[in-house]
Amino acid sequence: MLSRARVTANPRGDRSRAPRRRVLPLIAAAGCLGFIQNAGPVRLSADRLAENTVQGCLADASGVVARYTDDEPYAAVDPRNPSRVIAVWQTRSGTGSAIQWSRSVDSGKTWTAPRAAPINACAGGPVADAPRSSDPWVTFGPDGRTYLSAIAWKPNAGDGSDLVSALVVVASPDGGSTWAPPVAAAIAPSPDIAHDNLAITADPTRPGTVYAATTRAESPDTATYFGRLGFTRSDDGGRTWTAIRPITPAVNRERIGAPQIVVDPRSGRLYAVYHRRTRGAGYIGVMSSDDRGDTWRTESVAAAHIRGARPRHPVGGGRFVLADDIVQAVVSPRTGQLVIAYADGRLGAGQRHDVSIVWSTDGIRWSHPLAVSDSGPETAWLPAVAATATGEIGVSYFSADFTPAPPAADARARVLLQRFRMTGDSLTPIDRVVLDEAKLEWPGDYQSLVVVNGHFLAVYGRETDIVARIVAAGLRK
Repeated sequence: MLSRARVTANPRGDRSRAPRRRVLPLIAAAGCLGFIQNAGPVRLSADRLAENTVQGCLADASGVVARYTDDEPYAAVDPRNPSRVIAVWQTRSGTGSAIQWSRSVDSGKTWTAPRAAPINACAGGPVADAPRSSDPWVTFGPDGRTYLSAIAWKPNAGDGSDLVSALVVVASPDGGSTWAPPVAAAIAPSPDIAHDNLAITADPTRPGTVYAATTRAESPDTATYFGRLGFTRSDDGGRTWTAIRPITPAVNRERIGAPQIVVDPRSGRLYAVYHRRTRGAGYIGVMSSDDRGDTWRTESVAAAHIRGARPRHPVGGGRFVLADDIVQAVVSPRTGQLVIAYADGRLGAGQRHDVSIVWSTDGIRWSHPLAVSDSGPETAWLPAVAATATGEIGVSYFSADFTPAPPAADARARVLLQRFRMTGDSLTPIDRVVLDEAKLEWPGDYQSLVVVNGHFLAVYGRETDIVARIVAAGLRK
């Protein structure tokens, strides 16, 4: 989501000459090399038919919903039934918001009608004084138990920290058929503390254990700001949670952004992956834990983050939000490699953003960044990453040309998927596919890529709707 109390830092971009990038083959035609299925994107959202709960959360004082804006989707797959997928996203209007979810039982080909999740008060959430909701996430445990989470909050009329901020989790024992009452995993004790960028992860090696990571912003006075990584855990299927605690140090004017816990399914090791922004620089940080998050090893730097220029919309001219501090990570179930995808201004010498990845066998020693996008003058942003059991790595992302255009022009954005094959300590590019093309609008701060029955499933937002696209993994021999 758009941070409501975000400290801005403007590290100077590296103006050195950009290195030459490897040109990758681009595949746009359906069925080319037997790679992409014939079915096009499938729409998940159906706002004009939204249930009364959603419309009530979005309506203004006169009962009118001014607009429906769908963004920030995330998806997860049931490991016991890999044809079952749940997607969750936020729907906003001019005055309110709601979290919606939908389920597929046929690997993403068809989806149930969206339903409201009981996150904020108007949708049945557990915090009475939290009318808004954002930052949805979903995860499956090894026992098929589903956990859906989001932030419930109350806005500050003065545009400061939220007056109320809570991490809300609702669990399902049967993959979304029935849901337990929602639980507030953490509630900020004062308006001086606000949560942002919530991510929830079920432990694939321990049924009933689930972790939550969030940016815990603390502003005790006008001169002090701590944006630390807040961590909490449940060992009883999301019913109760440990007291939330920061696991990164308090450094004034520093912010941990987009923290995420990923777990090695072979060893059970936890990795905390995040973007750290300081006054003069930024980087991708990683810590690991072998005791379910009770203790954490010293931080390692996976990659430096060079911030690219923030573009203006090529038609309207307004600043376009790229959310360049959003990172996503995955552990390959085949190799155990931790792979991180992030927006990177390095290749464009700070003039634009591209997408890069780094990887590691131990969370300490890291590869050199590898360019995912090869967009030339285009800006690439908002990556998601997934790994198959056969050693393929997929990275989906958005790409658009922000060169100023005449007012009558129709600015477009593409959604792309780049595939790699992981062998030992190296990644080899396979090919790139155009998944979609749509009007250039803000897609939110997240999009999602998962593996369903060995195939990639991309779930992404186009502001006016949420869509999913299936891509078959594996080239034809």
